[in-house]
Amino acid sequence: MADFGAWAVPLVIAAIVLFGFLRRVPVFDTFVAGAKDGLRTTVSILPTLVGLIMAVSMLSASGALDLFSSLLAPAAKFLGLPPQVMPLALIKPFSGSGSTA
Repeated sequence: MADFGAWAVPLVIAAIVLFGFLRRVPVFDTFVAGAKDGLRTTVSILPTLVGLIMAVSMLSASGALDLFSSLLAPAAKFLGLPPQVMPLALIKPFSGSGSTA
């Protein structure tokens, strides 16, 4: 099974390239166009991601997140959640990646 995992990604890539050649698609040009679009998307969402991660870090460093967590600890206990997961539960809806920062 470990061999399957090592060969899965190269086989999928080879299959995609082979399929493109068989359909007479300019594979490299299509790849470059997709990479340009991906880079444009990355550049367009980067300010938002930086802002979210910075806001979550500031919220955590200021102690406000701990204050909110302690205020919601009784509700967490009522729901059967450990109070230690409250910071994650508060931040996750706003920023999935920021909650793990």
